Formats: sequence, C-alpha cells, structure tokens
Amino acid sequence: MSNFQSAGNITLQPNDANATYSFSFPVCSTSTANDGYLPADTTISGVVVTAQSDDGTDATADMIDTTTNTTTVVSVTLDYPTTTMSGITGVGYYKLTFVLTLDNGTVLEADFNRVEAKNL
Repeated sequence: MSNFQSAGNITLQPNDANATYSFSFPVCSTSTANDGYLPADTTISGVVVTAQSDDGTDATADMIDTTTNTTTVVSVTLDYPTTTMSGITGVGYYKLTFVLTLDNGTVLEADFNRVEAKNL
C-alpha cells in the first residue's frame, strides 16, 4: 500500500527525461500527535530512492536521475524507463521506495506505488 494516500499518479511518456517530482514528509506537531509522517522534532538527513517495476525488476538506474532532500521534502528526477516487462519496453507500473535516515538515526521507509509509464 502506498504511504502517499492523497497524492495523484505520475505518468511518464517516451522521451520524458529529467522530470522532477517532490514528495513531502510532514513532521508530527508533538511527540504524541499523529498528524505527520516524521516523528516530532526530527528532520530528514539522508535518503535513498529506488524504483521497481510491477514484476519486481529493479529499475532504479533506468528511471532515477537524481535525488535531493531538504529537512522534510525529497525531490526525485525521473526518466521514462527502458526496462522490459512482458516483452514491452518501458510500459508498465512502477513503485518508488524511499528509505529516509533522520537526524536522530532512525530509518523510515515509504512507498509510492503510482508511477505509470505509457505511450499516450
């Protein structure tokens, strides 16, 4: 299940390159509040983002150009994939997995399951 329930889909088309998308990870307002993703008083200090196709093929090197982060936002630059699934190059559904390292050493993982590559 995706951790980004209110976010829309990302659609990549052939020739899409360097398409940057930003993902926000809000901080909880207090240590007992459940109104954010990151624990209260923490920030993102590092991130690794990977991409997998529906059939589990690692598409990270194929799709992800760069990944940057601020204290609560991760930006990922994507390319149309050339990964072959079911004999078709690029077309299919992909998942982005975010492994966040927080400033207190905690590691969190979040998934975005709605990346579609298609030839419109």
